[in-house]
Amino acid sequence: MLAITVRHTNLLNIRLSIMKIINQEIFANEILQDTSGMLYVVDFFAEWCGPCKVLSPVLEQLQIQYEGKIEVVKIDIDADQALAEEYAIMSIPTVIVFRNGEKLETIN
Repeated sequence: MLAITVRHTNLLNIRLSIMKIINQEIFANEILQDTSGMLYVVDFFAEWCGPCKVLSPVLEQLQIQYEGKIEVVKIDIDADQALAEEYAIMSIPTVIVFRNGEKLETIN
């Protein structure tokens, strides 16, 4: 995870984030198949969702604080509707925590 804040003389803050947005294929191959014990925090979101935009910096900070222990990834429900349906995402943001391919907790 890389988070950089650039400060200009006009106090404009530009933040670059590398929280991965993944698709159904990557989700199935990486998160559901992972047996390393890594904790995956999966944020189901949409670009147009205001509360999702508020949650995103919190998840970025979580990724930074627990680097190497957790992996925070995002799934766009508009792009991957089948995955959202599979996990019964009824409202966003919804966060689901996985470990060893198993769903541990849903937070919405």
